[in-house]
Amino acid sequence: MAGAHVWDLNANQPDRGRCNMHSWSDSGPWSECCYTDDHKRARCIWSKPAELTAYKGSGYEIAYYSSWPVDDHRDMAGAAMEGWIGSPGHKQMIINKYAWKRLKWNAMGVGIYGNYAVVWFGEKKDPVRKVKRCP
Repeated sequence: MAGAHVWDLNANQPDRGRCNMHSWSDSGPWSECCYTDDHKRARCIWSKPAELTAYKGSGYEIAYYSSWPVDDHRDMAGAAMEGWIGSPGHKQMIINKYAWKRLKWNAMGVGIYGNYAVVWFGEKKDPVRKVKRCP
């Protein structure tokens, strides 16, 4: 799920114009989603896990972009984490504070590819027990 999203962001760049990094293109086995900063189309992103995987709960995502070329995914992971922790809204989501305090994360997925990193969180436990490592 997270791997598919970072691939789509890099290959198809649905995050251009009025659509932000939570957007999905119309160029894959998923439905298109133009997520805008006013959050009016939030449901199109919350339902992505159920659309693409066996996970039937809602999914919530944080995303990071680096305009600099990243040669090593570990460097990107560190940069993304620094960015998220340095952003009050993203940090609150990660640690379940303020608007996120009513939720408890029981599932998580991470994708890093090219200039993008995303983390998906969910309340329900993921039925998939074995994690597949992406190439």
